[in-house]
Amino acid sequence: MSKKYSLSLIRILLLNLLIVSYTFGQGALSIALSNDDGSSTPLSNNETIPFGNFGNSGSFVFKTIKLKNTSTTEALTISSLATSGSSSFFFYPNTDDFTIPANDEADLAIYYSPSEDISAQRGTMTFNTSDNNVPSFTINAEANQDKGELEVTSDDYVITNYTIDLGDVKLGETIYFTLKNENIGKGFMYVSPLSNFSTNNEISASITKKHIYGNGYSFNDNLTFKATTLGDINTTFEQKLENANKDIIKYIIIGRVVSGKAEVKYNNVVVANNATIDAGRISYATTEFEFDLVNTGNAPLKITSVNITEQNGAFSLLNGGNHETLQPAESKTFKVRLSPQSIGQKDVTLNFYTDASPLDHVKVKLSTVVEAAILRLVNKDNNEVSNAAGFFLKKNYNGEVVNDELYIENIGNMDLDITSFTEVYDSNHELELSYVGGVIRPNEQQKVEVTYTPKINRVSQTQFPVEIKSNNRENKDILLQIHTQHFFNESQLVYKGKHVTESFPIILGEVNMNDGLEFDLEVKNTGNLPITVQDLKFENIDQTTFEIISSPKDEILPSTSGKVKLYVKEKEKAHFIQETLVVTTNDHDTPVQKVQIEVTMIKGDLVVTYYNDSFSVWDGAVIDQGSLTYDNKFSSDYTLKNTGRAPLTLNSLTVESAEGHKVSFSGVDFPITLQPNTSETLVLEVEAIQPGTFQSKFIINTNETNANIFAFDLVFDNKVPQLEVVFGQSIENGGVLDFGATNEYTIELKNTGTEILELDKLEIEDNSEFTLTFDTDVTFLRPDETVEVKVNYNVADKNAANGTLKIYTNDLDHAVFSILLKEKVITSTDELPIQFVVYPNPSNDKFYINGLDKSVPYQLYDFQGRLIQSETTNSAIDVHHLENGLYLLSINNHQPIKVIVE
Repeated sequence: MSKKYSLSLIRILLLNLLIVSYTFGQGALSIALSNDDGSSTPLSNNETIPFGNFGNSGSFVFKTIKLKNTSTTEALTISSLATSGSSSFFFYPNTDDFTIPANDEADLAIYYSPSEDISAQRGTMTFNTSDNNVPSFTINAEANQDKGELEVTSDDYVITNYTIDLGDVKLGETIYFTLKNENIGKGFMYVSPLSNFSTNNEISASITKKHIYGNGYSFNDNLTFKATTLGDINTTFEQKLENANKDIIKYIIIGRVVSGKAEVKYNNVVVANNATIDAGRISYATTEFEFDLVNTGNAPLKITSVNITEQNGAFSLLNGGNHETLQPAESKTFKVRLSPQSIGQKDVTLNFYTDASPLDHVKVKLSTVVEAAILRLVNKDNNEVSNAAGFFLKKNYNGEVVNDELYIENIGNMDLDITSFTEVYDSNHELELSYVGGVIRPNEQQKVEVTYTPKINRVSQTQFPVEIKSNNRENKDILLQIHTQHFFNESQLVYKGKHVTESFPIILGEVNMNDGLEFDLEVKNTGNLPITVQDLKFENIDQTTFEIISSPKDEILPSTSGKVKLYVKEKEKAHFIQETLVVTTNDHDTPVQKVQIEVTMIKGDLVVTYYNDSFSVWDGAVIDQGSLTYDNKFSSDYTLKNTGRAPLTLNSLTVESAEGHKVSFSGVDFPITLQPNTSETLVLEVEAIQPGTFQSKFIINTNETNANIFAFDLVFDNKVPQLEVVFGQSIENGGVLDFGATNEYTIELKNTGTEILELDKLEIEDNSEFTLTFDTDVTFLRPDETVEVKVNYNVADKNAANGTLKIYTNDLDHAVFSILLKEKVITSTDELPIQFVVYPNPSNDKFYINGLDKSVPYQLYDFQGRLIQSETTNSAIDVHHLENGLYLLSINNHQPIKVIVE
């Protein structure tokens, strides 16, 4: 076994070896190799010690030889040490003699230092001994004793005896493959890069330098092969080895370089590259040309692109065939379509791009001539006449004759044969054509004379179709429109889209007189010059039924209409009316046109009846209904009926002069529209509220023409009781009796009505200091009868409190008549609390109040106790608008004071 130590350790070992004891004697030699595990292996004379395979790298390696003197009595002498062989081995000691004492031992070291030489290295030491049995002894040492062995494989191709079969390779194709190399021998070896390439194609390797490889070392060499020559592949190369089982490896690459080949055929004839095909002359029509692309090679042919180049855009490639592949002997047809847009020579170039090598682009040119006869129409000024637009004759007016010329040109490159030039439709024989006809050579023309004679205005034909038959390229049959521009004035009277005249009148039908009717008459311009309405009137100048509201003031342009607005305004009676309207325009044929207008005027008629239609109520009637008592109100049904032929609208019902009555009505919600011969029932109710005879006017407002007010009066003699309270003058309900200056008032109760007034009860509330004195036997009053009532005031305490006198009767307005009884009335400003001062008093503008620190309420009464004013104030009271007189002013609910307005 070998050991590796550093140089320091080696020096120590060398020093130890120098310490040797020398004795003189025969001795007995025993030699053994020390092992790494401390054991030893006996060595035979001339035996070789293997050091292993180190290649060209590594540090010192040494082995120890144990020289043992097995004699127990005699020393052993080692002498005549001599070394030979490779300088990589070093023996120590190697020159001086030394002695091994009895039963002792000494070490002999063998050192090995690797070098660039990786071949087998051998060293030998020979020495003599004093042992008679072993007079001399030889020790051999050997390193790099084994050789390398290169194994070559590939994942890409099978390698047999260093022969690589690539199979079929397309011309121009580049193949990449890898040689996997591994040293399967025990020793190191040098491997040189691949060399001595011999090939009819191209090949290269990735490794370019010599390398050393030990056991198990592997490396990849990437090869690139490009197929550049058709046929069998004949490629060889070699690889030199050092210290290997063989000195050289010779490789062979076999296979075949193949290629597709592009060949173009037209009409089954091969076309050379860059050749031009003359397709001859063709007619002006869409034409297709076929080309066959054939793979005449021995490998698939990939079509990368097929396109065309041209100048005029008339050609198109129908099938491009990009990225298709043709197998050997397979073909593909390509179609080129020519869609002529003009005549003359047309050239196109076809480009076939493939992966063929070396010719990957085949170019073929095709040339042809498109011929056609081309018809062109021009006027006498040589301006083209478009077939779509037509030929326009000059303008003419009022039947004048027009003469013009039209020319037929051949702008093609072959003869133009005009076989027919015929009018298709001319109902009034207004157009005349003069043309000889025949063949027109290229760049020549023929004349057509055109004469237009308009015969009538109203239905004048504006375009005349002419059929031209020829061998023209684009349109063999041309329908040319010859346009005339005959200008004239023409108008029609139109009502609701229909032409109207005296014979075909405007029939308005029934028109409600209450509403009237506005309608339009159109003056329609049916000519092609402006129309002007010059006069508009009714033949019967005295008629009043129709009113012309407006008429066209501006010119009426062709194909438009002007509106005449008319209004039916009959207000006198419902009847059938027929009038003739006269319209004067600048119409060329009929300047004066008449139209008859017929209408039936109708209206609604209101008829009012009552008592189940037993009695009619006439407009303006006054109906005396007799007596009406307060406890029995009047109620009656009135039928409102429309006896006319038109709807009638009842807008409202109002009542006038109904002071003595309370009137109400129901059954009809105004406004309401009554259709002809329909009716509604109106319920009138009247209550007597004041005595006397009263006449109430009932007014129905309608939309009836000339009679929109229907009115009648109802007269009633009201039998109603009415109470009047008198103290010098009448006291109103809610009035005041002031007891500040008296203790008694005598008032009079009077029946001022026309029915018995029942005195149900008289009483005083809220103050027992007031009492009543009257004739309790009087329980009712006849009309104009009276009864006296005394109101007495007896002060019982110092507390001031108001009382209320209440009189209960059957008075409809005041069933309870109340009078305020003032227990004490302040008659001087001196009696006001000191904090209130009212000034000036009297005043004709304002009363001012001192002593107020905030707004307080006040009430101002007239001297009859009626409340005149009730507001708030913090300083002044405005009285400039009051009548002159004596008033009572209460401030903040304090006792009232007298103030005078003057």
